Amino acid sequence: MAESHLSYAWIFNDNPLYIQEDNRRFVSQETGNLYIAKVEPSDVGNYTCFITNKEAQRSVQGPPTPLVQRTDVPDISWRRLDGSPLPGKVKYSKSQAILEIPNFQQEDEGFYECIAGNLRGRNLAKGQLIFYAPPEWEQKIQNTYLSIYDSLLWECKASGKPSPWYMWLKNGERLNPEESVGDLMIRNIQLNHSGKYLCTVQTTLESLSAVADIIVRGPPGPPEDVKVEHVSSTTSQLSWRPGPDNNSPIQIFTIQTRTPFSVGWQAVATVPEILNGKTYNATVVGLSPWVEYEFRVVAGNSIGIGEPSKPSELLRTKASVIDHILPKSIPEELQNGEGFGYIIMFRPVGSTTWTKERVASVESSRFVYRNESIIPLSPFEVKVGVYNNEGEGSLSTVSIVYSGEDEPQLAPGGVSVQSFSASEMEVSWNAIAWNRNTGRVLGYEVLYWTDDSKESMIGKIRVSGNVTTKNITGLKANTIYFASVRAYNTAGTGPSSPPVNVTTKKSRYYSGTNVLVT
Repeated sequence: MAESHLSYAWIFNDNPLYIQEDNRRFVSQETGNLYIAKVEPSDVGNYTCFITNKEAQRSVQGPPTPLVQRTDVPDISWRRLDGSPLPGKVKYSKSQAILEIPNFQQEDEGFYECIAGNLRGRNLAKGQLIFYAPPEWEQKIQNTYLSIYDSLLWECKASGKPSPWYMWLKNGERLNPEESVGDLMIRNIQLNHSGKYLCTVQTTLESLSAVADIIVRGPPGPPEDVKVEHVSSTTSQLSWRPGPDNNSPIQIFTIQTRTPFSVGWQAVATVPEILNGKTYNATVVGLSPWVEYEFRVVAGNSIGIGEPSKPSELLRTKASVIDHILPKSIPEELQNGEGFGYIIMFRPVGSTTWTKERVASVESSRFVYRNESIIPLSPFEVKVGVYNNEGEGSLSTVSIVYSGEDEPQLAPGGVSVQSFSASEMEVSWNAIAWNRNTGRVLGYEVLYWTDDSKESMIGKIRVSGNVTTKNITGLKANTIYFASVRAYNTAGTGPSSPPVNVTTKKSRYYSGTNVLVT
């Protein structure tokens, strides 16, 4: 018979009907085999195969084939090799051949063993379950503001299984390629540490990244483009442009000068007296005639005083009449002839040699003797006489005169300010331990101002002696005030301390009474 004309069917026991195919039974028309999945007790019995030739219209049947259910089905059990009990959440299949662990966690990982046994023997199978978890943030980096010389400990921390490793980048460049820790430490912060930082956490499954900025605040950079104009015998006008504020607003400028006769750079008086952070030009006053000067500008903010600008070109002030104190001038009726003038004789106390100078001017009542080697406040013996064409007159009695002094060279330290009320604040500072080289201190000058360019709220109060605290009243409520302190003596004022600031308290009104409490 040709195979293409054959068909196959099966009957079960004595049932005259062919077995119907379903989700458990299948008859292959190629091989004639009967397939039964998941044999059940009801499937036990004899099966007979019928082969039919459609063209010949004939059928034959094979011998009955018995299906017997085995009674030695193995018993199956599970255990953990470390001796700990199986999780209470486990589920088993009907035959217990399949173990299911829902919501698998790290504590469920380990070695598991399946034991199968029946009358014929026993068999074991082992396997390891490993827990993998993607990284999750525990500590993320945040934008951070720091001052120069501060220290930073930045924590970047994540959980995960296996344990994650870390990578740091600054402005796209990797930091510490040999390390893989989550902490970033920077000591002695500098301006160049500013930038955008990236912390990447990575495992074999996944990676996470966090980005944050470090903003470093420092003293201002040097002012730029210093120009000197309109030089007179005692004044000059300066203009400049501010340098970088280094993330902290500029609050004050100071102008310094240097001459061939000065020891280094010295602060000078200006108009306006206080050069706040929005002032870019000023008039320098109190200069000496016919002296070569260099000028530079220094900026300050709440962090400190910055680097000075480049010096200006060397300029000479215009000439002027010298004006220094002498005794009262002699009236014409007592000059006794033509060619009248004054004789000045002086010597350091303890010296035997007199220095003699002539002043050939009738109107003169001042004289200056310049010698850079003289120590400030050195005592001199001085006597004054007169002369004319007829000869010299008598000399006055000896007077003790002290040489001039320089302005204080040091700025007060430890300056602080606090607000007591809506209209009152207190400024305090540390006294300067001065000597002749740093300039005598007779007292202190407290300067205060607001940062509002629309107003010229500038105040100046002096205290004498070793007073280191000053109460300032009459202020506006809820207003930011800046304060700076400088020392003074008979020669003028010294450098100002870096400014400090405070906000006065808010005014409080009691309803119905119109009483302002400060």
